[in-house]
Amino acid sequence: YKRDPDQYGHSDFWAPCALTYALRGGDCEDYAICAAALLQNDVQEGHIIYINHSQKESAHAVFAYKLNGYWGINSNNKSEYRLPTFSSLHAVVMDALADDYTQYTIYDYQGVDLINGNEDLENKMKQAGSYSLK
Repeated sequence: YKRDPDQYGHSDFWAPCALTYALRGGDCEDYAICAAALLQNDVQEGHIIYINHSQKESAHAVFAYKLNGYWGINSNNKSEYRLPTFSSLHAVVMDALADDYTQYTIYDYQGVDLINGNEDLENKMKQAGSYSLK
């Protein structure tokens, strides 16, 4: 785990997977992007989920995916990992993340090269909606 300010000199930087691998480290969204990049051809649907707490300065990111009709979560925090057994994206996010966060934003990475490059991917992804966890 390496924080963005230490690694990139920016408060937040969503790195492509090859850059995370080359630098041998990253933070939660870099982990989520690498999971998405590695699994994108094996899942039915996938999204980067950005979670935050409206009254604290805490934020996090995970990779949510649909496999065989069910949703799961891959996270660098093992307590948030969920097997694909949930009937909806909202249900898996609620189960894994509602205790620590108040809202989440779904990012669609279709058409974004998650593997190559050295630029911030956050602005290349489309926000597909924001939702409350409370």
